Amino acid sequence: MSILVPQLGRGSDYPGNCGPASVAEALRWATDHDVAPLPDDVRRAMRDLVGGTTMDEHPRGYNAFADEAEAKGWTLPPMDYRGTAPFADVVRALRAGRAVTIAIDYGRLPQRFRCADFDGLHSIFVSQIRTMGKVREVKVWDPLADGRRPGIPRGPQWYPLPVLADAAAGAARPKFAIFNVVRPGLMHPVDPVHPHPDAVAVAGVLRPAA
Repeated sequence: MSILVPQLGRGSDYPGNCGPASVAEALRWATDHDVAPLPDDVRRAMRDLVGGTTMDEHPRGYNAFADEAEAKGWTLPPMDYRGTAPFADVVRALRAGRAVTIAIDYGRLPQRFRCADFDGLHSIFVSQIRTMGKVREVKVWDPLADGRRPGIPRGPQWYPLPVLADAAAGAARPKFAIFNVVRPGLMHPVDPVHPHPDAVAVAGVLRPAA
């Protein structure tokens, strides 16, 4: 199941919604799609409805969904804002099985990875690192990769690690990045005696309330 959340179209009525869309992707990744807000849901949780958002606002939007996650059987570790930190810390986080939302300079991406004709700052979600042959690659979920016209991919792309490092440096400085670390949620049984107030019993099975 794809965790791509487009920043354009349904559920995205505000300009500059790449940050909320990236956070929405992170929530899907952390909870196996059980917590799946739209970008505008995240933006309202950020309490910022004007213009673009900043990386330090991501944790506010992400952490606001902890109660919903709890009702659905998940403990959601808080998102960890790293600010401007060495890009090597991004690599370490990915190697440890974590994921990141990260700021990039879209104009520094090679054309084959770009899904829009702009060259400003952008937010993406990165969920994995691998080595193919001798090339290290990262799995990128760009909220603009929505297949809205021919030539634009739909879903994730694998960037060579130096491509991400260079784009991240454009938003920070060489060898650094501005990012947030996301840890996988932890599944737990929902207490049938003291259920979360957002949960209801249906046919003997505890389910989240509509």
